[in-house]
Amino acid sequence: MDNLLNLIFPPKCLFCNRIGDIFCDYCLAECLLLNPQYCVVCDRKATDGYTHTDCKRELLPSQCVSVYLYSGKIRDCIKFSKYGPKQFSAMKKLSTEATAIAYEWDFINLEGYTCVPIPISIRKEAYRGFNQAELIAKTLSWKFGLRYEISILNRVKDTRSQFSLSRKERFQNLNASFTCLEEKVRGRKFLLVDDVCTTGATFLEAAKTLYLAGALDVKCFSLSKKVL
Repeated sequence: MDNLLNLIFPPKCLFCNRIGDIFCDYCLAECLLLNPQYCVVCDRKATDGYTHTDCKRELLPSQCVSVYLYSGKIRDCIKFSKYGPKQFSAMKKLSTEATAIAYEWDFINLEGYTCVPIPISIRKEAYRGFNQAELIAKTLSWKFGLRYEISILNRVKDTRSQFSLSRKERFQNLNASFTCLEEKVRGRKFLLVDDVCTTGATFLEAAKTLYLAGALDVKCFSLSKKVL
């Protein structure tokens, strides 16, 4: 049905109006890859996104990988899907492209990990129509052959938008936002997935929740990262 509709009403690029795709290859080629990666704890440059040795503590992720720099068309696409008309197709195309790029990076070892999207509140999902993190996580798990589970992590606190908050306020805002069942977590390794990593506050709080429930290791993956 989608193919038939596209034939009758060919999609136009969200950004340049070229006919053929909602996020055309020309515009995708303008999007900047994140190079180098960053430590999710201190936000300094880090080899392959691994947490620095001097940053390592209990309950912290071991690695965080982001594909795109959060700027330009990447930023606009993510913002459109959050705060404007639903742009599911554009996010789907972007997620597919990002996971294909990540699959080629030899420093990502996800064998034995379960892919878990960062949950959003029921209110926000009802407003947006979908959870971007779920879309990315599904695409990622399929590409890497990972187990995907949506019921591992639950959001119990409907937090304020992080957009206008300072680094300190972001961490305070997310405190005690997530819960999980120990029997689903104990002895397992997890990959947390989100659309944007800014200060890392969301990943750190979610990882702490999983570690306290007995997770062996937690890594993080985001479609994009905002470099501060």
